[in-house]
Amino acid sequence: MAEDDATGGTRPAQARLLRAGAAHRHETKEMVLSNAFKVESRGAVRVITMDRPPVNAIDVPLLEDMQRTLEKLEADDEVGAIVLTGAGKCFSAGLDLKKFSESSPEQMRELLLALNRSFLALFSFPRPVVAAVNGHAIAGGMMVAMCCDYRVAPREKCKLGLTEVRVGVNFPIAGLEIARTVLDTPTVQYLAQVGRNIDSDEALRRGVVTELQDTGAVFERAVAVAEDLATIPRMAYAATKQQICGDAIARIQPWVDADDDPAMSVWMDPTTTQYAKHILDGTRAT
Repeated sequence: MAEDDATGGTRPAQARLLRAGAAHRHETKEMVLSNAFKVESRGAVRVITMDRPPVNAIDVPLLEDMQRTLEKLEADDEVGAIVLTGAGKCFSAGLDLKKFSESSPEQMRELLLALNRSFLALFSFPRPVVAAVNGHAIAGGMMVAMCCDYRVAPREKCKLGLTEVRVGVNFPIAGLEIARTVLDTPTVQYLAQVGRNIDSDEALRRGVVTELQDTGAVFERAVAVAEDLATIPRMAYAATKQQICGDAIARIQPWVDADDDPAMSVWMDPTTTQYAKHILDGTRAT
């Protein structure tokens, strides 16, 4: 059952899942374009490609583009499922460390809030979302993949990890709750507290990815999975997703509504950015 807010209404992200079987406003079938995302149609499947060379590093404009793109796709009743992938050889290497290292406390606050909003929008998207993890998915990049319902990754030369702690920050509330939903506790502890990348085989064993394919087959396999999931009755899929993800969404939503995060003090500390600077220049922070 969805948790109601203080006014008696259902939390926004939960409400999206609960009403997913109802009629949606019809949008045209034109390709949806944004600065950081390309969207292409494959029948009922929409392929969203993060396209911020060279490694699809995450910044506030990319996160805002992601949220806007998802809103447009959710409003289109002809969209049955989504495949999310990255341009080039990398899914996403995580935060743009150069921008991160140069950020003021207020810019760090803006980034943290944008991460929560976009992660929640992706995690609570009421139709199937399949990640075609075409290459490395690190820190925030891995979190984007974990927001998806099904994750296909390559067997070869792919690193995945939650390395935030080594950049000097802890988890945004959305990232923490999503990780707790998708992964078991020992895996969350290992990935988050050790902060080292793992390879594809270990990622499969730990449930970080759903299946492995040869590198050249990842994308088409993800599309095939999305095509299959798109045939599931929409209301049933959304209701099942609500049963699985609803508790996490209920814990994330109040922080998003309040423009706040329990990690805020760490992210806004003036010393936080020094760790990113040391990573960029190849030295160790003290």
